[in-house]
Amino acid sequence: MGIGDPLPVSGLSGDQPALVWAFAVEQCLGCTLGDRARMIRGLQRRLGGADIKTLALAVGEGPEDERDIVTGFLTSQRVNAEVEITSRRDYVRDFGASPLSVIYVTGWNRVIEAVVPADSVDVWRSADGTLDLAGLV
Repeated sequence: MGIGDPLPVSGLSGDQPALVWAFAVEQCLGCTLGDRARMIRGLQRRLGGADIKTLALAVGEGPEDERDIVTGFLTSQRVNAEVEITSRRDYVRDFGASPLSVIYVTGWNRVIEAVVPADSVDVWRSADGTLDLAGLV
């Protein structure tokens, strides 16, 4: 998934900017996403507060109990986001080899920026090096 590519998720529409946070459902069960949730809250604040739409794209098998796990995690982390569940096979088909967790900044239903946490959660690797998200939070 690269800059300018259309984002293959159903939860977005229109030309408003949005955040798409893709992660594995099982990551909600441990402590691996807490720092990333903090980053999402910071991005939401900086990019538009309550007005920025955020979609949590959870990669799992899709049963309803997975939705409950993701929703509970997001609530505990104070992240306001819509939840969409997709299978790993569909994620790989639509997003290629994009790692989990990854954050996409979108506009006009296209990817503006994609970042993944590097070894340190405070260091971000940009898809094309044009946006310093670490400076936003």
